[in-house]
Amino acid sequence: RISEKRRAEGMQTMSEYNEQRATGKAAKLLKLAELKASNPGATQRQLAEMMGMSLTTVNRLLKEIA
Repeated sequence: RISEKRRAEGMQTMSEYNEQRATGKAAKLLKLAELKASNPGATQRQLAEMMGMSLTTVNRLLKEIA
């Protein structure tokens, strides 16, 4: 099967992929919360620059924190 061949070549299973995404998102949320706490006057654009992410991504993450 194709999926078996892909896994043999190193492709992740769907559950592994979803777990990795959740872990990465949690790390981004934590980093953003820390930056916001240490820079209370920072704008969303400044936070995006500090994190190396787009403004849209930071806005989305801030909604989850609030």
